[in-house]
Amino acid sequence: MKRIAAAATLAVSLAGAGAACPYPVGYDTDSLHLRTAEVLWDACGRTTDGAPPPPCLALVEGLSDGLTWGASVAGTSAPFCFPDGFTDDQKTDVVRRFLSDNPELRKSSAALVAENAFTSAFPCTTPPPPPYPKRY
Repeated sequence: MKRIAAAATLAVSLAGAGAACPYPVGYDTDSLHLRTAEVLWDACGRTTDGAPPPPCLALVEGLSDGLTWGASVAGTSAPFCFPDGFTDDQKTDVVRRFLSDNPELRKSSAALVAENAFTSAFPCTTPPPPPYPKRY
């Protein structure tokens, strides 16, 4: 689980390094690190109302992709299963609502909070496949 969260954080960091999306006023892009869900909550405008700001969409999509990729690298699958046709805006709405409903988790890892949000909203109905055997 920690590997998946670490891979997601790395993916978001790398994805954001070259992204040309505007940050909210007051953000120092040199120190913008997605370590806690508080940073994600800030990027999402600290609300569930209205359309999510572009940095929020980018971060949530990066977390979603990173968690999925991290699980595959670890030899398993992500613990959440999005329905077909699920959009980035909808993923962002799930995370924003989770952060709004669970303010005590905002000091936690952004990757773990996103994973909990996705898993709570879209748990897989079939168990994930067993890990691939390690080959050294």
